[in-house]
Amino acid sequence: HNFDEIKKKDIRVGDIVEIQRAGDVIPQVIKVIKKNIDRTPLLSIPKYCPVCKSKTIKENEEAVVRCLNAINCKAQILGQLKHFVSKKALNIEGFGEKQLIQLWELDYVKTYTDIFKLEKYKKKIIQLEGWGQLSFKNLLEACEFSKKIQFDKFIYALGIRYVGETISTLLAREFINITNLKNYNNIDSVLTNIDGLGPKVTHSITNYFNDKNNKKTIIELSEILDIKPHKKPNLNNKFNGKNIVFTGKLLSLSRDEAKQLTLQLGAKILNAVSTNTDFLICGEKPGSKVVKAKNLNIKILS
Repeated sequence: HNFDEIKKKDIRVGDIVEIQRAGDVIPQVIKVIKKNIDRTPLLSIPKYCPVCKSKTIKENEEAVVRCLNAINCKAQILGQLKHFVSKKALNIEGFGEKQLIQLWELDYVKTYTDIFKLEKYKKKIIQLEGWGQLSFKNLLEACEFSKKIQFDKFIYALGIRYVGETISTLLAREFINITNLKNYNNIDSVLTNIDGLGPKVTHSITNYFNDKNNKKTIIELSEILDIKPHKKPNLNNKFNGKNIVFTGKLLSLSRDEAKQLTLQLGAKILNAVSTNTDFLICGEKPGSKVVKAKNLNIKILS
């Protein structure tokens, strides 16, 4: 599922492979079952971005190949916007990739703040294919509803490299509210004192907040959105400071909802079971994580 794995397992076009569900339902290739008789050349890493034609880079110790044009690459801009409106971020219902591309190409949505200024294009948008009075009204209502957002979700929505849900929560705990985050001039000195942030993550966050355009975006968004301060977790609950792993389908709530509740209780969420795991929360049809947890004598919760 990435160039390193393709090379390691010698996967070529036309091969029959065995895959398994992994991570967030990524179809991970386990092995080649039957090699294609006509062995095509091994896939080479693209030297240029297929979208903007800028040079690509594959950094040391990273599996992914990245386009260097972070500012003007259409695919990266749309990717950032898609992340911003996604379920784990602002959760704007009915604002999918198709709608984003359509409005981006019409120059109606180019930045995060443009999403909340669509009213002025109402007459033009309702005439577009796939739109109408009702669908546009629903979109505006979804945008309005999304304005109330927790501080950690807001940080996550910004799409800072290496900053996922767990690190967003760590930052929210440290800064408490958006006012503190905006007013810190030397953010690097604060980040070095946060347990759980490595140098790579710290460098990425520092670079993001040192960028004038990013600072401007945060200030503009803080004036549009109602960003709720971070609530300090009850330190007496059993999950505070613990490492949690999830497996299987949960019955009473979604995985994302469960993760949010867990983070609010002061826990850290890990992807894999290890000796550092405190609890494995197990739903229906769990995977191999249960076996590993039992072997390591890790507490399993329903």
